[in-house]
Amino acid sequence: MATHMEALALRPALAKIASGRDCINTREFAQAIDKLDSSVRRYYSTHGHAYGIQPRKVGGALLWPVSDVANLLQGGAK
Repeated sequence: MATHMEALALRPALAKIASGRDCINTREFAQAIDKLDSSVRRYYSTHGHAYGIQPRKVGGALLWPVSDVANLLQGGAK
C-alpha cells in the first residue's frame, strides 16, 4: 500500500480536494470518486462501508481516509 504522500502524488485532483488533510468529508469523497454524495451515504448505510472504505465517525460526520480513497482510485478496495 502506498504511503499517504505517495498516494497523493499519484492523484493531483485528490491532493487538491484533501488540501493536506488525512480525511475528507462525504461530499469531497463523492467528488473524488465521481459519485453523488447521496449515493455514497446510501451505500454506506446499507453496507457499513462505501466502495470498500469504512469512514471514521466524528461528531455525526463521516470522514473518509485520504489514503484509502487514493488506494480505491488506483484500483484497490471496491
